[in-house]
Amino acid sequence: MRMETFIRKQLKMKAHWVPKVEETPEGVVVWIDRLGQRPLRCGRCGLLVRQVHSRGPLRRWRHLALGETPCWLIYRPFRVRCPACGVRVERTPWADLWQRVTQALFRAVATLTRVLDWSSAAAHFQLNWKTELAVLVRRGGRDRGAVRLEEHRRAHHRDGVLGLSAPDETAD
Repeated sequence: MRMETFIRKQLKMKAHWVPKVEETPEGVVVWIDRLGQRPLRCGRCGLLVRQVHSRGPLRRWRHLALGETPCWLIYRPFRVRCPACGVRVERTPWADLWQRVTQALFRAVATLTRVLDWSSAAAHFQLNWKTELAVLVRRGGRDRGAVRLEEHRRAHHRDGVLGLSAPDETAD
C-alpha cells in the first residue's frame, strides 16, 4: 500500500485525497486536496453540501509523528454554502473546527495526560505547552493535569492568562 493511501485511510477521508507526501527539514509534510467534486460537510451542522463559496488560505495541522519525525497536514479548506447555516468553513474529517492538531494526536495527548503531568506529555509529543493546555481544556480540564496547570499558573503566571480551575472535590 502506498503511503498516500495509508494516510487517507487512517484519517478517514472520503472527499479528500493525498496528492503528495514530502520529507522536509521540519518533518513529514502531507499535502491534502479535495477529491473531484465530492460533496463536503458544513463545519457547523455537518450537512453534505455541494455548493462551494470560495477557498481559504493554507492551514497546517500537527499529526502523530511517524517514528520520531514530526508530521504536518497541509490543506486549503473550502468555504461551503450550506442551505441551513449559510457560508461556513468545511468540516475536515481529521480535525475539529479551529483546532490545529488532528483528532488522533488529540486523543493520544489526552490519554497520556491521564498518567503523566502536562509538561511531560507535551515534551513527549514535542508540543508547545499552549497546545497541551488547549487539549486539556477541550477534554474538560477536570483531572490531575488541570490541577497541575493551575498550580503552575499560580507559581509562574501572575497575570492570570491561564485560568483553569481545580476540580470540585465535593461534586458527585
